[in-house]
Amino acid sequence: MHKTISLVGVLLFLKINATAQVFNSCNDDDDIIVNSDSTSKLIHQFSWDFENCPLDVSSHRFIGFDIKNNSNSKAVIDLQYESGPNFKNAARFVVDANQSQTFKMMIVRQKPNDETSWKLYFDGIRGYPGGYVTHWLAPDPSKIKKISLKINLSTPLSAAEYITFNTPYGLDLMTYDATTFSKETYPILDLMGQYVGDKWTGKLDHIRDLELLGNQDYEIYNAQSFQNQFSKYGGWLHSEKHDAKGYFYTKKINDRWWFIDPEGFLFWSLGINGVGNGSATKISGRSVLFPALILERSEEKKWNQYSSLDTPSIFGSDRINFYYLNLKRKYGNNWLLKHQKVTQGRLKKWGVNTYGAWSNMPQNSDHPYTIIIHTKLQGIGAIEKLPDPFSYEFMLDLKESLQQHASKSKDPWLLGVFINNEIHWQHKKSFSKQILSLKNTVPARRAFEKFLKEKYSSIHHLNSNWGSEFKSFRKVNTIVNNKHSKIFKADMQAFFTHFVDSYYSLVRKEFKRVFPNHLYLGSRLHGKSKYNSILHEKAAKYCDVVSFNIYDYGVRNFKLLSEIDKPILIGEFHFGTASHGVWGSGLRNASSIEDQADLYKQYIEEASLHPNIVGAHWFQWSDQPTTGRFDGENFRIGIVNITDQPYPNLVQAMQEISTGLYLNRTYKNEYHSK
Repeated sequence: MHKTISLVGVLLFLKINATAQVFNSCNDDDDIIVNSDSTSKLIHQFSWDFENCPLDVSSHRFIGFDIKNNSNSKAVIDLQYESGPNFKNAARFVVDANQSQTFKMMIVRQKPNDETSWKLYFDGIRGYPGGYVTHWLAPDPSKIKKISLKINLSTPLSAAEYITFNTPYGLDLMTYDATTFSKETYPILDLMGQYVGDKWTGKLDHIRDLELLGNQDYEIYNAQSFQNQFSKYGGWLHSEKHDAKGYFYTKKINDRWWFIDPEGFLFWSLGINGVGNGSATKISGRSVLFPALILERSEEKKWNQYSSLDTPSIFGSDRINFYYLNLKRKYGNNWLLKHQKVTQGRLKKWGVNTYGAWSNMPQNSDHPYTIIIHTKLQGIGAIEKLPDPFSYEFMLDLKESLQQHASKSKDPWLLGVFINNEIHWQHKKSFSKQILSLKNTVPARRAFEKFLKEKYSSIHHLNSNWGSEFKSFRKVNTIVNNKHSKIFKADMQAFFTHFVDSYYSLVRKEFKRVFPNHLYLGSRLHGKSKYNSILHEKAAKYCDVVSFNIYDYGVRNFKLLSEIDKPILIGEFHFGTASHGVWGSGLRNASSIEDQADLYKQYIEEASLHPNIVGAHWFQWSDQPTTGRFDGENFRIGIVNITDQPYPNLVQAMQEISTGLYLNRTYKNEYHSK
C-alpha cells in the first residue's frame, strides 16, 4: 500500500510549512510517494508523526531512509528529527536522478552520564568509540516524536516521475556502553597517532610507509601550477578582464558580487582553513593513552639544539602533535619546507585557490592567502569573548597586532584580512545586564553613561522615561524593575548599536592605515549573530566583505540583513563523519566519506550561485586527533588524515566543483531565495 502526496511549501529549513502533510506513523509501514501535482513546483515537504508512539532508535548509530528517486531530477532533501521543541537534529541527503539507495542520518546524543572514566582522560571530548556522537542540543533518540522532510528538486517532476520513501528505522548498532573504556587496548593510539581499535581504508601499517609517501607526494606536487583555465592567481582566465589594480578588490557584475584578482580576472575564493597545520593533543595526566616515543622525543631535542630553522614543535611538556611527527617521518628533519611546497602544489592541483585563516604557507608564496588577526578581547562583564572598543587597551593592541603584519601590506597575493573570529556579540548572558552591572571605571561603562547623558539632559528625564528612581547616571544599574519598559529596551538596543558601530569603525580606520590597498574581511559572525540585523548593518557599513561562519547544510536562503549591499565570504563550514579512527563527527554531520563529498559539492554549488557570496572556506585541513585537541574536540573533518593522506572522495569533489565553478556562477540561473 502507498500514500501519495503532491504538496508544495516554502523552503525555509527547520520551519515546516503549515500546509505540509503529516502522516501518523504508529503501526504504519506504508511507503510515501511524492509525485507531480501538475503545477511545475520544485519543493515538496511532509513529516512522519510519532507523537503517540515515539520512535526508539537509541541502540543504533543512524536512522535509515530507503529512497527511490524515479525521476530525472536531482533531489536535495533536508531532514530533521525532534524529541521536543528545543531538541532537534538535522541532516541532508543529495539524491541523484534515478538513484535508489538507503540513506543514513547520523544520530547525535547528549553526553553520557556514565562517563566517569572518560572524564578522567577525555574532558570535553565530542565523540566516543562505538558510534556515540554528542551535541549539546541532541534530541533523545529513544523518544523521537517527529521526522520532517523538505525536498528541493532541480527540475519539476513529470506526470510519470515520482520519489518513494519508506518509514524511517534504526540502522547499524551502536557498540558504546558504560564499559567501553575498560575494553580499550592501551595505548589507544599507535606510533603514528592512529586509533588501534579499528581498521579502515588508508590506515598505515608501518612507519616506513610515510617516507615512501613523502617521496611520491614531493614528486607529484612540487612546483605545481593552476590548470590552464585559471589565471596565475586562480581567477577565471577566460572571463572579461576588468581593471587590474595590482591587488584584490570586489565588484558587482550583472547582479552578482565577485572578487577581482590583481590582474583583473574574476575570482571566487575556494579555500581551506588551517592549511598545512595539525592539532596537538594533551598528554599530561593521561600518558597511558599514548605510545612512549622516547627515541622521537630525544631526536627532536637534539635537532632543536643545533637547528636554526623555525620549525613547529612536535612535542611539548604536556602535548604531542602526531601530524607534525608524521610529516617529519615523511620528509626528514627539514620537513616543514618540503611539506609547504607539497601542500601548495596540492591546492593548485585540486583547484583550491585560497589559504584560509590560520594557514601555514611558504615564505614569498605565489598563492592567494588570507590573514587572521586576533586582538585582545577585554570582555564585558561575564561575556569574556567581547572587545571593549572604547578602551585604550583594545586600540593599542589592535594597532600593534596590525603592525606585526605590516610587511604584507604590499603583497598582491594577500586576498584580505580577518580581524577576530566569532566574537560573542550574542551570548546567554545579556549584554544589557552586563553593561548595567559594570564598574564605572570600565571604558564601556563610561561610554554608556555618556550615551545616556547625551540623550537625556538629566537623570530626572531618564527616570521619567524608564520609570526608575536612579540618583545619577553613575548609579544606573539592574536593581530597578525596568525589564518591561519599551523605552528602556530601545535605549539598551541603541547603545548596543553604538557599541558595534564603534568597534567596526575603529577597526576599519586602523586597518586601512596599515593596509590601504587590501580588503577588510570582517570578524566571521557565527551562531545567533548570523541573524542579527544590527550586526549585519554595521559590518556591511565598515567591512569590505562581510564574513560569516555558516555551519548549515546549505546557504541558498542566507541573506545579508542590511540595506547596504555587500559581498559575503563564508569563513568556515564542514561536514564530519565520525569514522576512520576519529570518533567525533563535526558541527554538521555526514554519514560517510562519500556523503561528505556530496554535501561539500552541494554546499559550494549553492554558495557559488548566491549573488552575494564570493567564497567559502572549509574548516579544516587535517583531522583533529582521536584523543582531542586542546579543548577536547575530536572531529573527523580533515581534507587529510593524521598521516597526511588526503581523502580521495573529498579531493575529487573539490576538483570537480572548481572546474565548473566560474561557468556556473556566470551563466547558471537557478538561484532562488524562497
